[in-house]
Amino acid sequence: MSSSDLSITTHRGRNGLAGLEGTWRSITGSMPSCRAHHTFAAHRAYLDHLAENPDGMLYLLVEDARGPRAICPLESRRDAALGMPLSVQAPPWGKEWPLGDFVCAEDDLRAHLVPLVLDHLRHASERGTMLVLGPLPSASRLWEGVGALAPAGYCAYPQSAWNAVDCSQPYDQHLAALSKNFRGNLRKARNKLAALDGVEFVRATDESSLAEELERFFDVEASGWKGEQGTGTAIRCKPRHAAFYRDLVPALGREGLCEIESLYAEGECIGSQLGVRIGGEYEMFKIAYVEGYSRVSPGQMLVESALKRCCADPKIERLNLMSDSAWQRPWMASPIETRMARIGIGATGRALVPLARFRFGPMRRLVRRFRANEGER
Repeated sequence: MSSSDLSITTHRGRNGLAGLEGTWRSITGSMPSCRAHHTFAAHRAYLDHLAENPDGMLYLLVEDARGPRAICPLESRRDAALGMPLSVQAPPWGKEWPLGDFVCAEDDLRAHLVPLVLDHLRHASERGTMLVLGPLPSASRLWEGVGALAPAGYCAYPQSAWNAVDCSQPYDQHLAALSKNFRGNLRKARNKLAALDGVEFVRATDESSLAEELERFFDVEASGWKGEQGTGTAIRCKPRHAAFYRDLVPALGREGLCEIESLYAEGECIGSQLGVRIGGEYEMFKIAYVEGYSRVSPGQMLVESALKRCCADPKIERLNLMSDSAWQRPWMASPIETRMARIGIGATGRALVPLARFRFGPMRRLVRRFRANEGER
């Protein structure tokens, strides 16, 4: 396959997305590793609630002789990561989803997408200064296309890793391999939890129960430091974000991709986690707990419950905890490395690549090292 075998047509805004629904579902239906952020429902919810300029959203349809093969969603946004406000093009999800990706299987076509999209943007009126990609797993074939570009034209760099737990063995066998100290902590937390009245784990998987438990999740997340009395970053404190999840979660539930598990005790929800099932992977996308119940470790109890289910399900190969938080590491989690890239679209963007390499290369490592040293003091 070569880029000359492929063509791109541009679809814009709400009408463009609506017109692609059938094609979109056909592409994702043929993807062995279709993730939640690839789905039409996810992009429609984003366009309806979070896009700053819905009419400016671009959906690039990639076709070959066989028909539609990929869709590359792009959002024009302001980006100040290099110390100055720049107009960039990037897949959505920068703030609400930890992935920025194109809708395409992990096949030979994916390796050609970046050069193809970049060439298209260089001839487009809404091209922006840079194309920003990721975070995406380092194993994605999209990076092959980045590597095929002229080295002076882009900056690719590591992003945070995600903790992932192997689910190929029975849970009891996995538990036995954990440290003695962590097993003891889990046992103490279980005993303290069992001493409470009305302890119950509730799983919501259908549209109605998902909508109900999502509100409980909002309540739990906003009960602590993220709430109105703290940073105000809880989903419930941001109406557009709450509307996004109220639209997205039931929609994913209808497609059998989403579930919410809540931990109840003493008549209230004390912990909740939003999870997504994607092929052989269970993604624990968001988790929250009531700080007043930290003595029973609601977060760890929810991880343990999810891991037990995943280890018992022959279809699930790993539990992806979707962050690199230190509290998750005792589960013997292995890192899934992710990367990002900033690619110059025109002459101005290419001129800024050295600045991006300085910002995300040595300078970034020095800042992280300084912060780590400060934390040890």
